[in-house]
Amino acid sequence: MLYCSMPSPARLLTLLLCPTLLPPVAYGSAIESEVARNLWTRAQHPDTSPGLAQSALDAGVAAGLQASRQTGLPWLRHLDGGLRYDLDPGRLSFSLRTIDDLMVSERRALMLQAGLHNQNQRPTANTGIVLRQQASPGLIVGSNAFLDYEFGKQHVRGSLGLEAIAPHYSLYANYYAPLSGWKGARRDSRREERPAAGYDLGGQLSSDAGLSLQAAYFRWHGAGIDVFDSGRAQRNASGFRYGVAYQPGALFNIGLNQTRTLDGQKQTSVQLNVRINLQEPPSRQLRRESQPFNLTSRRHQWVERESRIVLNTRRKAITLPLSIAQLRGDPTNGAIEVSGQTEAGARIMLTFPDGSGNWVRADASGRYTARSGPDMPSGTVRAQARNVHGDSSPEVSRFYTANPQVEMTAAPRIERVETLRNGLLRVSGRAAAGADIWVVFPDDEEVNGKAEADGSFILSSTRPHASGDILVTASLPDGGVSDASTYAYVKQPPGEPTVDAVSADLVGRLTIQGSSEAGAAIQANFPDGTDANTTADAQGRYTLHSPGAVLQSGDIMITASGIDGAVGDAVFKPYTPEAPQATITSVIPSTLGELTVSGLTQANAEVYVQFPDGSSTTVNADASGNYTAVSTSKSMPSGEIMVIATGRSAGVGSAATQTYTRNPPTAHISSATADTAGKLSIRGQTEPGLSVFVLFPSGDDMTVQADAQGNFHATSSQKETAGIVSVTVSGKDGGVGVPVEYHYSTA
Repeated sequence: MLYCSMPSPARLLTLLLCPTLLPPVAYGSAIESEVARNLWTRAQHPDTSPGLAQSALDAGVAAGLQASRQTGLPWLRHLDGGLRYDLDPGRLSFSLRTIDDLMVSERRALMLQAGLHNQNQRPTANTGIVLRQQASPGLIVGSNAFLDYEFGKQHVRGSLGLEAIAPHYSLYANYYAPLSGWKGARRDSRREERPAAGYDLGGQLSSDAGLSLQAAYFRWHGAGIDVFDSGRAQRNASGFRYGVAYQPGALFNIGLNQTRTLDGQKQTSVQLNVRINLQEPPSRQLRRESQPFNLTSRRHQWVERESRIVLNTRRKAITLPLSIAQLRGDPTNGAIEVSGQTEAGARIMLTFPDGSGNWVRADASGRYTARSGPDMPSGTVRAQARNVHGDSSPEVSRFYTANPQVEMTAAPRIERVETLRNGLLRVSGRAAAGADIWVVFPDDEEVNGKAEADGSFILSSTRPHASGDILVTASLPDGGVSDASTYAYVKQPPGEPTVDAVSADLVGRLTIQGSSEAGAAIQANFPDGTDANTTADAQGRYTLHSPGAVLQSGDIMITASGIDGAVGDAVFKPYTPEAPQATITSVIPSTLGELTVSGLTQANAEVYVQFPDGSSTTVNADASGNYTAVSTSKSMPSGEIMVIATGRSAGVGSAATQTYTRNPPTAHISSATADTAGKLSIRGQTEPGLSVFVLFPSGDDMTVQADAQGNFHATSSQKETAGIVSVTVSGKDGGVGVPVEYHYSTA
């Protein structure tokens, strides 16, 4: 139609430049038709038309082929260049690949395939050996081995593959293995990456019209698989690739593809590929020609495999720097002042010679200064640093020699202050043998006891305390009270809470149980962005419940905060939702014979319900996991009801079944009205098509049949007085239902 709508000079110019694309048509003048027919005939025999553009182009291609052979570059004979646009991240990439023979016999061919692409902004080259063999007249089988190399991070991956090629379909399977180690991630300086191990299984259906459908299943092994190089990692990622392509001729094809993981991530792309074969003239490549199926015609088919290097990622282990630059003794009370250098903002944990501890945080330049309790003996001072990301330093130590000129006072000596697992404080020290000891904690709690025969004492608080001064006094021999010894207690954040169990109920709500410091505030952050809070009991036990169903895979982060609000290190617990299970809580038949099935399953799950008559329906559970399904057919027979739930990201659960026993049919009387002659009309509903027997107060009776909607109507043959109207329904299986009575009144 486009050709016919052209003006005459344009039509002739089109035939002149591309005579093989458009056939001659009988439009225009007789002269024009004759010229067009002449050009078409000559185009089909270019050797008889040396002046035509097509012949010149074909001759140029032949010269190019001869030049490629003379230069020793046979790979120029089969080139495929492509452009790919990923719609989701909006990335444009290119690819270039080639394949050519190494050794060819009648039934076997050995080839080399090479390629280059920059998908996900990672320039990558791949090359492989391909062996194909004609197994039967309708089947080619092959195997291949490839190496992939990414230039930016120098990742190397190998793969082994098998394939089967038939005239209208092909099947393939590939296994991928990393050949290079962990390297710093491109997107996150605190993570590492390496090629992931995995496999894919796929196939392609094609038609003679040039349309093809592709589909593949893939699975990558690792704790942090980044399928789309987007920074969103998942454990043991699996999913599907599928798409459609159209190839109008041997020269180019276009395609639309989508890759989707089972946790809901996806990437959609549009592709355009142009294939140049210098062994054939363009006029032939622009036409679609059916070729016999054999090794010669199909051996240069591209190997189907994942050319991207899919990455496995993990958190990088970083060692912090730490030094103890100086230890200085305070001559007034014997305390030790420690100073040194580490990473800015890191927390330094210090242990002094008497076993007591303290922690400080480095300033913006990485310098820190800490102070011990008084009267510190000689011994080793130990330190270790840790930052908010969980990176730590090696433990460093330095020996401290106490100042012998420090004078002891009559006040008791505080040797150690410990924070117990339950958050209580334990103070130990030394005073006069048998002396009464009083300890006042930061929140004014007072505890007293007696020193042992050797002067040692140990006293504990009865509840956790915030930071502040701890005062210790002792009784003197003269009956007085000594001066107070003071210890500046700095409450450390609780350590990492333990996680004993993570369980999900039928709806998908999570329950977390574990232990931490007594009275600590526990917070859990779930993969879907919600959080929950609770307080550890006096034994440090805690139980947390998610506010709703957690249907997304990822890490659960749990932290503990002390009574002063300081937050301790987080613990991460990987969580993957399980396939949903469904229960059937009620099966209620209606008067019309419809069944209403209700139950409980995972929140927002898709629920498939199959009824005894074979009909089915699909509904969605609400946020609380409740679902209700109503059959579309009436007069439901006895039989089995089956319910299967499918999660949004956790797959298909097992079937739940329940046997339904059909009750005898019943009826509902909706109205009873009398006409002017006193004849009584009864209207009601029951199951469609059933026989309804109506007995009037006078003894008159009538049998009618319910219509397709289950409605029935019966009118007495005589005038009726007040009394009982009885309606009985007979089922199709011969069963008779319980009579339904209606008290009719003439008042």
